[in-house]
Amino acid sequence: MSYVNAYSVTYSKKNEFYLELRQSRPEEHVNVGSFFLLPQDAKGLMLALQTMIQEYEKEHGEIETTKIERTGTEPLKADWKGFA
Repeated sequence: MSYVNAYSVTYSKKNEFYLELRQSRPEEHVNVGSFFLLPQDAKGLMLALQTMIQEYEKEHGEIETTKIERTGTEPLKADWKGFA
């Protein structure tokens, strides 16, 4: 099991989502896992996370987050869009 504190999410015109999970430390970035998902599976993952986060916040209070921004990281392929 690995701790994940960085991620990239992209999608293509060919109905694929790509999720990359990383462990980011000052000295290095370690790729923990990379996944291709169909759109319906990506949405299912999003809904599962949303449900679990809502339940967590009911018990522990609101989770503060940083703003999601595009970075200078290039997508997997030129025709892909996403956030890193």
